[in-house]
Amino acid sequence: MKALLVTPEIAPWVREGVTGDVAAGLARALQSAGAQVTVALPDYPVFAGQRALVRGRRRTLKFSFAGLTRHAVWTEARLDGQAVLLLEKPEYFDRAGLYGSRDTTYDDNFPRFLFFAAAALEMAKSRSFDVVHAFDWPGALVAALRAEGAPPVSLGLNDLVFQGLFPADQFPQTGLPWEDFGRFEFHGQMNVLKAGMLGAAAVVFPGERMSRAGQMPGTGCGLEGVAASVAPKLHGILSGADYDGWLDARTPEARRRKVSARRAWLSSMKLQPLEPEGMLVVLPLAWCGGRGLDLLLPVLDRLMDWPLRLVVLGRPELSFAPSLQLAALRHGGSFAVHTTDDVSVLRAAAGAADMVLVPEALEPADSRLACAMRAGAVPLAQFCPGLHEIVRDHDPAGEPGTGLVFYRHDPEALWDSFVRAFALRRGGMWDGLTARAAATDFSWDGAGPRYAALFRHLVSGHAA
Repeated sequence: MKALLVTPEIAPWVREGVTGDVAAGLARALQSAGAQVTVALPDYPVFAGQRALVRGRRRTLKFSFAGLTRHAVWTEARLDGQAVLLLEKPEYFDRAGLYGSRDTTYDDNFPRFLFFAAAALEMAKSRSFDVVHAFDWPGALVAALRAEGAPPVSLGLNDLVFQGLFPADQFPQTGLPWEDFGRFEFHGQMNVLKAGMLGAAAVVFPGERMSRAGQMPGTGCGLEGVAASVAPKLHGILSGADYDGWLDARTPEARRRKVSARRAWLSSMKLQPLEPEGMLVVLPLAWCGGRGLDLLLPVLDRLMDWPLRLVVLGRPELSFAPSLQLAALRHGGSFAVHTTDDVSVLRAAAGAADMVLVPEALEPADSRLACAMRAGAVPLAQFCPGLHEIVRDHDPAGEPGTGLVFYRHDPEALWDSFVRAFALRRGGMWDGLTARAAATDFSWDGAGPRYAALFRHLVSGHAA
């Protein structure tokens, strides 16, 4: 199977969000699954003189688009061993930023990525690729433009926030008849993501949680009706977690090292040391969208009677700030709020923590919980749709789990979960729970074959 990945970003060279990480990880995973993978992306200035890039021959494709004859100049290359096709278009892509500079976006983003999409489709046809997988709103243009003779196009979305909204008067640039404008129309504007979701053969979200959230008011970003209308072709496949830089707690020796890591991290947070049966718990607010403090605060004083150290990571909402400040004064040495939550802090916290607390629905596209589990931080999480893909609730009388899950949005349900946790700790079962959490594999080794199976299904359906 020959697959073409069409992406505006690829890590670590061109990256503004997680798209570049997903594109790079998926390319490697598909290769491992037996596919022939080529990545198409613009020829950005960052590639000039890049040692990891070995350029090959240049190839010009002439094609008709929007009533005009266009020329797309592609360079065949290898980027760190990966086959890539680089689209030359200096007037569009020889710029300091990908989508804009500082706080403004480029006025010509629509024609920039429209040309990229049209040229990628032409390349897919000329090189006889079996399937095309495109990313985010720039990739949605590939799905929206696909016509007879092109391979099936699947669309990969990391979220629904960035939708590619443009003035309706730019629609004629697509070369599509006005009857097709309805696929793009969104409150008087043109919505590229909407058109791509409607036109794609499959839409892939990063996990079932995100797939469901995309169909619900409040989390569908205004496109929940569109997502629901194409529900049969929605797929939730967790993106592979990037474990680089995180502690690997899969061995007993590594889990023993957490004791010294915990001692050092508590000292850095200016918290008192813990006795052996005590537990360090961290609550990364970003992982649950800043929510969950309404469950924690009512039981916090009771929790502080346990041999427990609790650190809130991130900036809380202003309404909770006074209560948290008072709690830090009442429980100095045992409770703290650390407003910095960049990845280095999260890695250090997970490497030291016994538990990571998620007292609200997990953010759909957040894979850092999987990384924390690899580091030996057992999740204590509130149930939400799709959580089972990451955390299996531990049942001492039944199936051993990888974490603790509570099912009611209620402070007492959270308290009961802490009681369960300390019972496991004192009963000598905690290391087994930690080991199972760390051993759960969320790498691309698992996601790659699922993508490959989906693409084979699209190819077989297209051939039929």
